[in-house]
Amino acid sequence: MLFDIAFGVVVLSLVLQGTTIPFMANLFKVRIPSNKTQKSMRFGYLTKQALLYMSLK
Repeated sequence: MLFDIAFGVVVLSLVLQGTTIPFMANLFKVRIPSNKTQKSMRFGYLTKQALLYMSLK
């Protein structure tokens, strides 16, 4: 019986936390940038020559 109660509390806690993460992230302005921003930053370390070479292929 104790295991059943602990299991129920853990599942309820996970569901509650999982559903409120996006809301709380927006509330505290700690949202992860969208994929479009990350994609443009992926080649930030390459030189202009390397980017030009990649665009010619």
